[in-house]
Amino acid sequence: MASQVSAIISLYRGERYLPRFLENIAQQTWFDHIEFVIDHNSPSDVEMGLIKEFQSNYPGRLKHLIRQNVVPYGASWNRCIRESSADIVTIWNVDDLRTPESVEVQAAPILSGEADLVFGDHLVVPHQGETQGRRKWLTSVDRSVYTKYFCFGPFFMFRRSLCDKAGFADEQMLSSADFDLAVRLAHHGKIRPIEVVLGYYLNEGKGLSTKASSRRKVEDTVIGLRYGNLDRLYYHKLHLALKYDVNRIRYEDRWHEVSEFIPDHGREATKRALRSLPYAPLSYLAMEAYEGRATNK
Repeated sequence: MASQVSAIISLYRGERYLPRFLENIAQQTWFDHIEFVIDHNSPSDVEMGLIKEFQSNYPGRLKHLIRQNVVPYGASWNRCIRESSADIVTIWNVDDLRTPESVEVQAAPILSGEADLVFGDHLVVPHQGETQGRRKWLTSVDRSVYTKYFCFGPFFMFRRSLCDKAGFADEQMLSSADFDLAVRLAHHGKIRPIEVVLGYYLNEGKGLSTKASSRRKVEDTVIGLRYGNLDRLYYHKLHLALKYDVNRIRYEDRWHEVSEFIPDHGREATKRALRSLPYAPLSYLAMEAYEGRATNK
């Protein structure tokens, strides 16, 4: 049976999470319709053993791509998208778990032609395998900010053909490539939020965007500059953000102008910058206060 959805997965040092993750993907109600594409960075013997066992138990469901070096997760995602065979792709991180019906309920609006990108809510949990946590109500966010905030969460799903217009993940980013890709995807196609919990996002303070050494604030500032959202900058990180190429995106071993993917990008970014500038100081203080409170909980 041809796969209708390809789940793209970047894997590096996943021994702790891989057993439960592999168990979780086999529990999907749509398991027989899903192709699981893993880009495996510097695999360990334990990881290889777990994957080979899964492939033996479920032949043909998992496409295992191996690279001996380690690359940013955006580069892994790009490789997975290029190697996927389904017309629909969905994000899935190895430390996050989905509800059993997650992929099935997301795919329905895309297959029917109602949507090109679908996302839902999720629960934030402190340990993999837990099912009680703080709900992130992403589906309540106003549509007008889809190109400003990262609204789609860790489980969003989209037509692969959107990348022809929006481009691929920016491989110069280490922590916020998903945010940047989501902003560009939001400029193209129909977006459908579905008010259900799709899964459980692990936050134990060790992830690429949650650990103490994360570059998330720096890269979120790059994204704010890139799209003219001056009220979304961490100004104390500005000197580090300017070391990135703000106006170009890197993938396929070359640089691409942002204007390739966003119609009238220069003019629209300037308009946004002028509108958002008066709110920048207050927004910066509010973001810092919110994150400080979250850290101290």
